[in-house]
Amino acid sequence: MSVHPEGVQIVERYNKIDQYLARIYLTSTLATGFLFVMAAIAKGFYSFISKGAIVLQLPLTLTFPFDISNPWVFGLLFVWVAVALIFVALVSVAGEAFFAGLATNVVAHFKCIQQIFHNRNFKENDKSLIELIEYHKLVLDLSNKLMSAFRMIIFNHLMVASVLLCVLCFQLVMGLGTSLMLIIIYILYIAVIVIQITFFAYFGTLLTAESIGVADAIYCSNWYETTSSNRKKLLQCMMRAQIPVDTKAGLMEASLPNLKAIVNSAGSYVTLLLSFT
Repeated sequence: MSVHPEGVQIVERYNKIDQYLARIYLTSTLATGFLFVMAAIAKGFYSFISKGAIVLQLPLTLTFPFDISNPWVFGLLFVWVAVALIFVALVSVAGEAFFAGLATNVVAHFKCIQQIFHNRNFKENDKSLIELIEYHKLVLDLSNKLMSAFRMIIFNHLMVASVLLCVLCFQLVMGLGTSLMLIIIYILYIAVIVIQITFFAYFGTLLTAESIGVADAIYCSNWYETTSSNRKKLLQCMMRAQIPVDTKAGLMEASLPNLKAIVNSAGSYVTLLLSFT
């Protein structure tokens, strides 16, 4: 099929949205890692100014089977932990951004198909109609392959995020009134976790909604003016489009309602834990 200018604009618009969300996620993730590093450095300087002795603290609380009080050993471990934090942040962003980029383009193709059906005048023995239906089949197959490739990754992220949100929110509530830097780190860390699962939830919801939207686009076209042969082809395409893309990942689902359920569950668990303190 020929490339339509409107289709190119749709793809470009969705890719800009994807790039904007990826920048927000990258910035917040790197900022969180940077705060962990700066908090450890700030604590060391504060102890030196107030007590005259430097407290050796790594960006993350870690234990080792050897003494790390030696300045060279501590310095090497500090750099190693800081680099590891940045590396993990970049790998995490790369994984979510990869899924988001692929999902964005699949969603853009669904929007293009909808646009073509909306603006189409069907004719008898229209070969381009067959090409359009095959195009729709191809995009559906691509979306199913995308979810199959990321299903286990999505399940792991959503399950881990559910536990992390509960723990971090509990630590945030328990840490109120103590260290301001620690509270800022927890708030930013919680924001990163929410943005992370929002990537999967938002684009999963888009895949579901826009795949079903093809059926609505066919119904809103002038299908009633075409031949019975074309109407049968359109009916089959509509029935296929009414089955949304499966975004389930085990017990979880990549959708905005599921994101809301995860956040609400984290709040409920925190309230339950606070009742025991």
